[in-house]
Amino acid sequence: MRHAQSILVWILTFAALSTGLRSAEAAPVAAPGGGAPANGGKQVQATTAAPQPGNGQPAQGNGDAWMNFGIDESVIQEEPKKKKITLKGQYFRTDVGVGEVEPIAFRPDGDIVVGRTKDGGAITVDSDELDRKGLRPEINTEAGVRAAIAAGYNFNEYVGVEFEIQAQYARLGSVNIGGGVTNGNTHIDTGGSLWQIPVFVNLAVQYPTPWNLTPFAGVGGGLLFAYTSIDQPSVEAFGLEDQGKRVTGTVLTPAYQWFGGLRWEISKDIGLYGMYKFMATGDYSYNGDMEGIEFDGIETHSYSGGLVFRY
Repeated sequence: MRHAQSILVWILTFAALSTGLRSAEAAPVAAPGGGAPANGGKQVQATTAAPQPGNGQPAQGNGDAWMNFGIDESVIQEEPKKKKITLKGQYFRTDVGVGEVEPIAFRPDGDIVVGRTKDGGAITVDSDELDRKGLRPEINTEAGVRAAIAAGYNFNEYVGVEFEIQAQYARLGSVNIGGGVTNGNTHIDTGGSLWQIPVFVNLAVQYPTPWNLTPFAGVGGGLLFAYTSIDQPSVEAFGLEDQGKRVTGTVLTPAYQWFGGLRWEISKDIGLYGMYKFMATGDYSYNGDMEGIEFDGIETHSYSGGLVFRY
């Protein structure tokens, strides 16, 4: 019984204290100097907006503060978007690589010396006999180095034009004569060099992909300047008279090319590419010491890699 009375006393005491605290909170706040309450005698009651039911979403306003963990949304910035690479506009490119010249058929101006007898006499092949059999000697060259520079403008993401200058060097390897007209002497080692310097205007097309890889292709036409020098011991293999010196010849002839490759767009300003190119000329004859020799034309395959700079 005494325990029940003690519990009742504690409950009544707690209720009285709670009532006193609520009365103190609701009491008007006295103004300084004994004036009227600062709040005009009105009771001030603190309230907290609670989330309101509505399709399962909390109400907007101060009630959302519990969700942002104290982060000020006004200072949150979106991550800057990556700028799209555009191919339209001016560009400059340069590349280096290896070039291989197909055997060049030619019609000599005179008889070809294919060897010497024991007493020093010349073993020759009549150029007219070669013509009757439909045969022509061929010049073989070694693989050489090539380089190119070009400046262009892309009208849009897919089509552009460019002006290109190239240079390619190759060593002369041998003169080959087929058909058995030389009694087995069909391979004549030679010495000398072949320079090709073409100037082209190209039409290029390309197709950008989402992976920053751009396949491209193009065709071009222009002029090719060729310079050939033949070392003195090899002169007679071309049907020329041995003058005791190296002979040279030059020619400017029309040429064309087509090419294709793949470019990796490193950034909006720079691309890295690999390219295959085929270049050819028509028939031509040299000026200078090699005048009178008729050539069927030059065909060149090249493989190169380079960089393109957009600005």
